[in-house]
Order: sequence, then C-alpha cells, then structure tokens
Amino acid sequence: MIRKIASADKKTSDVELIIIDNASPNNVEADIRNVFPDLPVQVKFYRNKINVGGNANILRVIEYASADFVLVLGDDDHVLPNSIEKILTQLEMYPDALFINFNTPLPGHTVRTKVVVYEELLSFLKGIDSFGQIMFISDGLYNIKKIEEGIRFGTFYQNTCAPGFVSILYAMLLNNGVGQIVLSNERIIDLASTADTKTQMSIIPVVEGLGYLAHLNVDAKYLKYLQQSIVSTQKDWLTYQGAFRSLVCDLHNGVDRKKVFLMHYKILKEYYFLDRSYMKFILRFLLSLSLFSKVLTKCLLMIAGIMLKRKFSLSDDEKNYC
Repeated sequence: MIRKIASADKKTSDVELIIIDNASPNNVEADIRNVFPDLPVQVKFYRNKINVGGNANILRVIEYASADFVLVLGDDDHVLPNSIEKILTQLEMYPDALFINFNTPLPGHTVRTKVVVYEELLSFLKGIDSFGQIMFISDGLYNIKKIEEGIRFGTFYQNTCAPGFVSILYAMLLNNGVGQIVLSNERIIDLASTADTKTQMSIIPVVEGLGYLAHLNVDAKYLKYLQQSIVSTQKDWLTYQGAFRSLVCDLHNGVDRKKVFLMHYKILKEYYFLDRSYMKFILRFLLSLSLFSKVLTKCLLMIAGIMLKRKFSLSDDEKNYC
C-alpha cells in the first residue's frame, strides 16, 4: 500500500484516496504517515473494529467514498504510472457508465485491443470476454450513483466473491436491463505480486462463491449467459486440478477428511458440473472417491496424471503452502 501511494500520479487534485484498515494488528494510518508525512493525494483513513472480510470491505469503500466514481484497489496490486490520468480520460469519454473495466493481462484474461461498450445487460453478459477480469478487484471503476440501488444485493451476495459485479447486475435489472458498461483496453495495474506462496489465498472460497453466483435468482435468459461466462473461469484460473490440489493441501494440514469430501462435493455440484463434459465428469467422480482414503488419493492422483497427460502432483510451491 505504501508503494502504491508513492507511485501515484502527480495529477491528483480531483482524487481522494480512502484506506480502510480491516482490523489489522498494526496501526496502518500511523505507519503510512510516518513514511509519507506529506502525502501526494488527499487521504482518508478508516479502521474497522473487526475484520469484516475482503468482500464486505470492498463495499465499505464504496460507502465511505464522497466522489461519484470509485476504483477499489487490492493492497498487493501495483498502480502503473499515469494511471489516474488514464482513469480521468475514460471518465471524460464515458461519463454515464455504470462500470468501466480496465485491462490487466493475468492468466485467463483477454488482452483487449479496443474499447467495447455495452448499453444493456443481456448484450454485456453475452459479450463478456473474461469473467475473471470482470471480477478482478483493482480493474473496476464504479459509478456510485448509478449502482447504489444494486449495492444492497451486492452486500447480500458478498459470499459470491464478486459483490461489485452483483451490485452492477442488480442495478441494471432494476433499470429494466439498461445501463452502460465499458470494457477498456487501457491498463492501470501491474501484475499482483506472487512471490510469497504462503500469503496466497486458496482458490476454494472463490470456487465456492462462483457456485453461488451461478445460481442467482435472475431471469433464465440472463442466467444462461452468466453461467457460460462463469464456466470460462475453469479453463485457466479456477481449474479443477487446482481446486483438488487445494483440498489435498487441506488434508495435509489436518483438516477433517469428511469435511474436505463434503466441500469437494459442494464445489462439484454448484460450480464444476456447470461444465458437462463426459470425460471430466468421470475424472472428477474418481477423484472424489479418492478423498475417502490416503491410498486411493495417491493411486488416483497417478491415474489422473496419465489421463491429463501431465504430472498430477503437488508442486514445490504447493508443498510449501501445505
């Protein structure tokens, strides 16, 4: 976060920076002010009395913001030079947008070569180029006034790990499916740091959250394309292999085998079975059986590796994580 402030653009007269300390053990405001006694941008500090979780904290930023637009930044994402200028330029071009999604080339994200603008919800859901990129916290610029009616739904469905997206979705539904969404080709964020595997969150909460998202109570014509977009995240980001390895890590860490098996069943039913490939169904069924015993786990991991034409085992980083 301190590096982020230091890298901010000089063009900051129309920008405020809100930093929410989510009940961390140290005094974040004091630490930052000690390092930067003369901050280059207007800063407001808030501290939660308890850790409300990442999803709830995202919406809390929107609540505290006094501006019409807000960009939520994760503290491990690095702001690129001239990013504020790029954001202000996009706002000048699309002042009525509910949501502007910028472009960060993470695995599974589409590298955009042009700006795409949607004016209604159905065309947006049909045209989503990368659902992982739409979810990526630090790439989303929200028009608070235009999505405020949807924020209560984002709060209710914060367990989807996509409270911002849910807020946009319901704001448009409440407006007869109309609203402007901009998928920008501008890049404002550098890749998040992945050096310390011990601090990386398991993908299981995100997989579980997207399982909830895939079954929202919305009209079937919207749900169909929403589910198709969600399935696309299984290809490069939330792969079944990755989720299974995360569950094996849980077993290594001493989590009750029955609890792990039930979580595996849940994410299969709600998320991975959205992809109805016959071979994948068989593979996942066999692997689910392996969670009953250590011997089956080891044997079926070897079989899965042969089927997938790759070594299906824990990498060194994953072993360290475990």
